Amino acid sequence: MPASYAHLAVHIVFSTHNHKTWLKPEIRDAMHAYLAGIINRTGGKAIKIGGTQDHVHILCLLPKNLSPGEFMAKLKANSSKWIREKHFPDFHWQDGYGLFSVS
Repeated sequence: MPASYAHLAVHIVFSTHNHKTWLKPEIRDAMHAYLAGIINRTGGKAIKIGGTQDHVHILCLLPKNLSPGEFMAKLKANSSKWIREKHFPDFHWQDGYGLFSVS
C-alpha cells in the first residue's frame, strides 16, 4: 500500500461565545498548550498558537485523516470540555470558525 502525504498549513481563528473574556492571561498559556496537544494527538502539527482574552489564532498543519470540519469539531469540543472541568463550567466557543490555507 503506498504511503500518503499531506502538508496542509492553515490559520484558524475562533472566539469565545459572545466574545466573553474567559481567556485571561493566567489561563491563556494552559489553553494554548492544551489546544496544541489536541492538534498533535489528532495527527496534525501545532506550529504557533496565540490570541487574546476572547479568541485564539492557530497556525498548524491539518491531520491527513480528518476533514477540516471533523478536525475543528474535535479541537473545539475537547478544549471546551477541558476548560469547563478546570476553570469555567459555563464556557463555550462560538459556533463557527475561520480556517484559511497558508503557504
